[in-house]
Amino acid sequence: MTVFEPTPEFLVANPLATVPVLVVNGKTGLATDRFRVPDSATILEYLHENHGERIWPSDLALRARVRAASTLAEGLMSETVRWFLENQRASPSPEWSQEVLENIDRVLEQIASTSLKMPPWKISDLQLTQAGYDLIIALEYMQLRLKGLDWASKY
Repeated sequence: MTVFEPTPEFLVANPLATVPVLVVNGKTGLATDRFRVPDSATILEYLHENHGERIWPSDLALRARVRAASTLAEGLMSETVRWFLENQRASPSPEWSQEVLENIDRVLEQIASTSLKMPPWKISDLQLTQAGYDLIIALEYMQLRLKGLDWASKY
């Protein structure tokens, strides 16, 4: 299957035709007890709540820090999408593209000023937080879409 040509079964699982989507068989095992969880963040939150709190700290202040960091990482992805789409246009706006790159740069500077080996990015040596997962995904996506731009060597 490809996300560019979703199957009818996939569109039933996620009408938005985005990936990922988690199809969960409920406790009864009946088809009527099956439900779908779209979106990476929603899937991770479901798994967190269902299988022991692992990606969100139980301490409220620390959880707020992790959520704020997660928002920054998700913002990196959003800004990367904005820049990529703008630069696919026949006549992209250099000013607009520069503004988006400045937003990305500010977020990367802020992230770089924190230790990636502790909260809000990690709970322990072996356990990432939601923000840690989001950051990994954002950086990989940036590497894919911001080819030709030398952002990685700065951070």
